[in-house]
Amino acid sequence: MFYLLMAIAMHSTTMFVMKYSENSEGNRYATTLFNFLTGMIISFFLMKEKVLFYSTPQGFFAMGLAVINAICMTSGMVVYQVTVGRNGAPLTATFGRLGVLIPTVLSMIFFHEVPSLVQIVGLIIAILAIIYINGGGETNQIESLSLLLAVFVISGLMDFCSKLYGVYGDAAIQDYYVFYSFLFNTLLSLGILLAKNRTVKKKDVTNGILLGIPNQLITYSMVRVVLYLPAYLAFPLASAGVILAVNIVNFVVFREKLSPRELRATLLIGIALILLNI
Repeated sequence: MFYLLMAIAMHSTTMFVMKYSENSEGNRYATTLFNFLTGMIISFFLMKEKVLFYSTPQGFFAMGLAVINAICMTSGMVVYQVTVGRNGAPLTATFGRLGVLIPTVLSMIFFHEVPSLVQIVGLIIAILAIIYINGGGETNQIESLSLLLAVFVISGLMDFCSKLYGVYGDAAIQDYYVFYSFLFNTLLSLGILLAKNRTVKKKDVTNGILLGIPNQLITYSMVRVVLYLPAYLAFPLASAGVILAVNIVNFVVFREKLSPRELRATLLIGIALILLNI
């Protein structure tokens, strides 16, 4: 439960740091780089054994999965920042957490984690909510929809990487997997920075550090959550918590309201996530 609450709190925090970063008109590529560099440094110091290479099958598996996870995380971080700036934190968080459908369904297929009838109804409602929110005039611009759907897919794939490591990875070198995820993320984001925009300002570094701390803790905590809970419980619980926290903070602190269609769709998603947790 502790790691689940940590994941919810840290994921909600990243939403608002990205919101501030986009509003401050900084270099998102520099912010992404320093986000992952911060996560890499923290991951290194959290490693019980400072071993940088394991020449074992489990070591190679951890490194290979870390590469896949890094590709998802780097692309996701850039897309998240753009989407938060254009569609707002609540809608981005909702679509991001709705990505829970991907690891939930894939776990049903590959790991035979069969949900109950009520949970299947929750999955159907969640899918209908996606269709509903995409059908309104408020959010039907092609670019906005593409970004939101990208957030949905990337978030789901990142969660599934955590599930894969929870099933096939060695818990003893879990810290090694997290470290390598951030190491590869740092290298990828450095390449993007050099190719896109090499201008780095002090605020980009600050925003990256503020983003990197909770982002590292998300990966750290979710890998542990799936060791104790099945995917169809762990990811929906985290998703429901993030959606609720982001919407409450966004309303209370930033006084931003969802449109009627966005509010109805968010409520549908909330109902779906509750059903998934029964």
